[in-house]
Amino acid sequence: PSSPRPLLDTLNRALVAGGLLVIDTPNLVHLYNRQKLARGETVLADLQAQYETELPFEGHYREYTIPELVWLLRRIGHHRISVEAFNYSSYALGTLSARDVHNHWNMVRDPTMREYLMTVSAKPAIGDVAVRDERDWRSLIEDPEQSWLRSLPAVMAEQPTQVDVDRELQIVRVQQNYEAVQHEVNVRDQMIRDLHDRLVHEVQLRDEIIDGLRREQDWMRSGWRRFVIRQPRQRVASAAGSATDRASNERAE
Repeated sequence: PSSPRPLLDTLNRALVAGGLLVIDTPNLVHLYNRQKLARGETVLADLQAQYETELPFEGHYREYTIPELVWLLRRIGHHRISVEAFNYSSYALGTLSARDVHNHWNMVRDPTMREYLMTVSAKPAIGDVAVRDERDWRSLIEDPEQSWLRSLPAVMAEQPTQVDVDRELQIVRVQQNYEAVQHEVNVRDQMIRDLHDRLVHEVQLRDEIIDGLRREQDWMRSGWRRFVIRQPRQRVASAAGSATDRASNERAE
């Protein structure tokens, strides 16, 4: 489905005259999407996740901006249009830090930067005189974030609301540099692990060689003890006596 017209026409036919139509949809141009586009990133659904989906689910194939929603509702003849814009991610996080804080207050200041949109419109009642509503879409916004507006820090009220493309590109460069450094760290860690594994293997090999040499040394010592010839005591004594007699005879001569 490339157009919302068939669905809107069906909803409008089912709606009684004078009835109210409520639509909610993600805001295509909320602040985080604007920052993504400035960085050259897609704002569409993750392709790898959507690629494997089966019909009838197709993911969010189309999201809208506030002026687009107002135009669509006027196109089917609705009037008494009101628009609310709000966030939801910040409430799930509980605590915001770093850039999310700055983004939060920017979205508080500017409803067109918020994440989600809800519209309420009325189908004309029977007998109503058709009056074309020419008001600017900005005048149709009813801001539900009044408590946040009252808490808006004074320093944030003076900050520009537009996305700084140069700043986003700088963030991209910083991220790329970080990833390059992280890759080098990973390579270094892998080299350290490889060196450790090699040293462990070499130490094990050294220990095996030393152990083998010790076993061979023990075997040679035990063999030496087996093969050394030791003369009996009698033979030793006789040999000693014969040597003494020969020495005496030699002196007598």
